[in-house]
Amino acid sequence: MSFDECDEMLTGGMFLKLDEDGDSVKVILAAEPKPIPSDYHGAARTQHAFPIITSEGLKVWAVGPTLYKELRDNWKGYSKNAILVTRKGKKNDKNTTYPIKVCPTPAKLSKQQNEITLDQINALLDNVKEFAEKKYADLT
Repeated sequence: MSFDECDEMLTGGMFLKLDEDGDSVKVILAAEPKPIPSDYHGAARTQHAFPIITSEGLKVWAVGPTLYKELRDNWKGYSKNAILVTRKGKKNDKNTTYPIKVCPTPAKLSKQQNEITLDQINALLDNVKEFAEKKYADLT
């Protein structure tokens, strides 16, 4: 099962997707992540599912270990502001990076942040984790 299939199961488009070089988005990190099972070119690995607020609402940003460490190490600054995330790398490029810049929080994101509850965030993360555990059960 693919993330596209997961998107369909989880009320459509729940995962942040930056598919092309230069794609970018402003987000607010809504809460700390949950680890979820995943695969990377057929090998089992752990990703971290960060609940984020975008102009489209609450989504999940699943990140690998390198980006997770950057977000963890800079959590105090990143979690109090909006951040601009930009993809640097072509589709399927293993060397793709996601530079992050702290930026002013757009009014629309602030409004959405005030409307989203912790229960909604936790329910989304629980659904994503359950899905990932079922999808990748054969890799663990």
